[in-house]
Amino acid sequence: MNPTPSPSSTLRPLGLGEILDRAVNLSVKYVTTFALIYAAFAVPMAILQYLGSGDQTRSLTALSELLRAQAAGGKAASPASLSSLLSNYPVLTPALGLLWAAFFFIYPLPKAALIVATSSAYLRGAADFGQAYRTALRRWLPLIALNVLYVLCASVLYVVFVFAGVVIVLALSAVTATMHALGVALSVAVLIALVVFAFLFALVAVLAYEVSTFTCVLEDASFLGAFGRGVERVFRGAGLRRSLVVGLAYIAVVIAITVVAAMGAVVLFSLLHSPVVDAIFSTLLSLATAAFVTAFVGIFYFDLRVRGEGFDLQLAAGTMEPATFTST
Repeated sequence: MNPTPSPSSTLRPLGLGEILDRAVNLSVKYVTTFALIYAAFAVPMAILQYLGSGDQTRSLTALSELLRAQAAGGKAASPASLSSLLSNYPVLTPALGLLWAAFFFIYPLPKAALIVATSSAYLRGAADFGQAYRTALRRWLPLIALNVLYVLCASVLYVVFVFAGVVIVLALSAVTATMHALGVALSVAVLIALVVFAFLFALVAVLAYEVSTFTCVLEDASFLGAFGRGVERVFRGAGLRRSLVVGLAYIAVVIAITVVAAMGAVVLFSLLHSPVVDAIFSTLLSLATAAFVTAFVGIFYFDLRVRGEGFDLQLAAGTMEPATFTST
């Protein structure tokens, strides 16, 4: 592998392979700093997850035993027995509630710190734990507001897609009834095209969210400004074409990591039968994954700005700061 490009003068339009190569190099070179930044969040979360999953496992086991016993007796589970079971073994435990709340309200803080650290390492060749969290603290609330905005937009889009899907299915049903075999073929082709479109749109929308988070943290943008710039950078012109290519690589990396995590967890649990070891393995994998994914998206973010805004030329001319790394 080539040495990690850290000075801002190395900024230039990159191919997909170069983005992946730089992300791997960056993650390896600064692995200790990135791991410490994310461990401040991941370790307490792993403990909460362990406690929550233990309670949930007991609840699901008790429910399974109840259903099995009543099925053996030839009758369905009564509402009273299910209610009694859930009152004694609640699926939604306090630990699980804390876990969800932490993901939504606390996760933006280490995410922002990782964004600062990976960007500083990429542009300046240095990453500092304290400085990353000082900057992250300033951008914590705007990031939470940005997350809320994206959740609202995703909810609206979900309703729109469901409504449009129902209308399209009804229309295709009418076409199929009228045109028979030709209508069936046409309906299948339209549905496949719609599924592909929905998948690609979701992929680009995820990248728009990620680019928005970088915009919010590094450019001191408001959550509305970060939302608008992120969507514009990813969905506009050449940015859309780049986002489709990078998005496919992004989802491939996420799937590969998920498969490795699942296989590793199954192997470890089958050999050691220890939920603690499984939790440790998951935490270590999440540390490495968070660093790599943040570096990958960050390099893509800078690549978009180089291609669309001449970010490299602005840095070379000294007309702007590389990113917001100070707590002023």
